[in-house]
Amino acid sequence: MSSPDEINRALSERMEQIVSTHYPNAVKSGASWNMGDLDGAAGKSTGIFRGKGGIYFAKDRATDESVNVLGLLHRALGGSWVETMTAAKKMCGINDVKAIAPKPKPKKPKLTCHSMRGTKPYAYLTERGIQEHTMSKYQLRRLTKEDLPPTRQLRWNDDYIRFPYVDSTGDVVMYKWMGVERQDGKKEIGSTTPQYATLWGHWLVDDNTKQILITEGEIDAMSVDQMCPNVPTLSMPTGASNLDWINNDYERLQQFEKILILTDMDSAGESAAQKIAKRLGLTRCFRVSLPSGYKDANDFLLSKEHDKPDFQTFLDSAKTYDPQQLRSASDYSSGVAEEIVRFELEQNSNNFIWPDLPFRFRNGEMTVVTGYPGSGKSQLTYQMVLHEMIVNERRVCIASFEIPAKNMLFNLLWMLTGRSPKAETIEEELKVFEDKLWFIESDEDNTASWNGLREDFHYANRRFGCDFFIVDALMHITKKGDAEGTDLVAKQAAKFCVNNDSSMVLICHADAKKRGSDHIPEVEDVLGGQGIGGAAHNVMSVWRNKEKERETESRGYPDDAKCDGKIYISKQRSTGNTVFRDLWFNKSTRTFFLDHDSSKMSKTYSQTTQSV
Repeated sequence: MSSPDEINRALSERMEQIVSTHYPNAVKSGASWNMGDLDGAAGKSTGIFRGKGGIYFAKDRATDESVNVLGLLHRALGGSWVETMTAAKKMCGINDVKAIAPKPKPKKPKLTCHSMRGTKPYAYLTERGIQEHTMSKYQLRRLTKEDLPPTRQLRWNDDYIRFPYVDSTGDVVMYKWMGVERQDGKKEIGSTTPQYATLWGHWLVDDNTKQILITEGEIDAMSVDQMCPNVPTLSMPTGASNLDWINNDYERLQQFEKILILTDMDSAGESAAQKIAKRLGLTRCFRVSLPSGYKDANDFLLSKEHDKPDFQTFLDSAKTYDPQQLRSASDYSSGVAEEIVRFELEQNSNNFIWPDLPFRFRNGEMTVVTGYPGSGKSQLTYQMVLHEMIVNERRVCIASFEIPAKNMLFNLLWMLTGRSPKAETIEEELKVFEDKLWFIESDEDNTASWNGLREDFHYANRRFGCDFFIVDALMHITKKGDAEGTDLVAKQAAKFCVNNDSSMVLICHADAKKRGSDHIPEVEDVLGGQGIGGAAHNVMSVWRNKEKERETESRGYPDDAKCDGKIYISKQRSTGNTVFRDLWFNKSTRTFFLDHDSSKMSKTYSQTTQSV
C-alpha cells in the first residue's frame, strides 16, 4: 500500500473519473469543478481545484472546511479510512512489491507476569511521572527474575517492567523487559527471542486513525500520552539505532496522513528522525522539537519550570523535512563531506564484482546496460546484482518484464551455488535472499508504466530500505517510437536515483540494424533515443562473440584464445573512465568472468559468496 501522499497524486490524475462517478452534480469550469458542499449537493459554494504538488483539493467556502482528493473519495465511499485507501490503490493500479523469502513472524511468546501496584516497577514509574491509568492503558505488567527464561536471567535486578509488543494485526510477537535498578548508570534490558521489531502501542490505533506520534522510548510515549491523550502515541522498540520496525509496520503506517516524530533532542535522535521521515514520507512526517534544555518528553513532563508552555504547542509547531527550493552553499556542507568520504573510499578499494575493473555501482547514479537481443545483458546484470546483494549487502528490488520471477530465481541460485538448484533444498537455499531481494509483479489487467513503477520503487525504498533497482527492460514501460517519452523516463529514473540516494539499472536493447551485430554497441545505438544515454550516469554495453560460436559449431570445440564477449563501459560521469574488457562465460556455473582461467574464476566466486 502506498502512503496517502502518493495515493493523492495518483488519484489526482483520475479526477475526471472520480468526479463524474461520485459527484455528478459538480459542474466543470476549466480544470476545476463547483458544487454545493463537500458531499456533492448541487450549487457553487464548494470548489474542487488543483493545489500544491498537483494534488486536487475540495474547499467549502461557506464553512472554510477543505479535504484532499483522498478525503473526498472517503466521504463518497463511506466505510473506514483503511478501506478507502485500499479501494483507491486498486483504482490507481498500484502493484505490490513482494519479498522472495519473507521473514516469518514468531509464535506468541509465553511469559508469566504479575500486577504492577505496590511494586518497585510501580514506584519507579510513579517517580518518572507516569500515572496508574497510563500504565494500564499501555498494558504494563511486572516480571520477577524467576519469570525470565533461564538463558535470559540478567545480573542485578529482581523486578522488571514488562512491555508487550503487539504487531499491527493484533498478534503478540515479543515481550520486552527493563530492570528498574541501574548499575554504573546502565539499564538491564532484554526481550523474548526471536526479536520482532514493531512499534509499541498498536492497540491504540483503529482503521479510522489518521494521525499518530512516535517516540524513541516507551516511557516517553506514556509521558506524551499524559500530556496529549488525543494523539495516539507509539514507541520505537529499540531506540534510534534500529529502524527495522518500518519494514514490519509499513502497511499499517500508510493509513496515516500525519506522523509526528519525537526522538531525543540530540544528534542521534535528529539523525533517526530524518531517516524515518525519508522512508515514511517527507511531506507527512513532522519533527517535534522541545525547547533547549529538555532531552525528551519525560524530561519535559517532570520539569517544574514555572509557566512552561502547553505540550500541544510543540505538536502544533512541528515542521516537515520537505526540502527547500532555494538553499545557500553552506546548506550543502554535510553533503559535500559525505562525498569526500565516498571519494576517498573509492580510491582505496573497489567493491565491484571484478575489483580490477574500474567501475562500481554508486548511490545516486543510474546505469544503462545495453546489448543486442540474446547478448547476455540480463544474465550479466543479475550476476552483478547477486554480488551487490551477497557481498555488498545491498537490498535489491527487481521489476522484470522479460524474465519471470521463478526463472530469475533459478538463475540466481545456479550462479550462487555453481550448480543447478535441487527441488529438495530450494526452500533452504532461498533463505539467502531473506531481507535482500524483492520483486515487482506486473498486473495483467494494467499496462506497465514508469509512473506506476516509480511509486512501487518508492515503496520498496521506504519500506524495505531497498537502494538498488533493476528495470528489465525499458521498452516495456515506454511506447514504441516515442523518443521524447522514453527520454523523459530516463531522466526521471536518473533523478529518482539522486533524490533517493539509490542505484538503478535500466536494461535497454541495442539496434543491430545500424551497424550490424558484429560491432559492439555504442551509446547512440540504444533503442528508444539518444536521450537515454545522455540521462544516464553510466552506460555499459554487453557484446556476444557469435563468430566464435559459429566456429565452435563447425569445428566441434572452442578456440579458447578468443573471448566469448566484451564488456564496454563507454560512459562514467563520476570518473570519466572508459572500460573495454574481454569476457568469458562458464556454462556450468552460468557466470561471466574476466580471467581466462574459467575454473579459477568460478571457484573464487563460489568461495566468496559462500563465505559471506
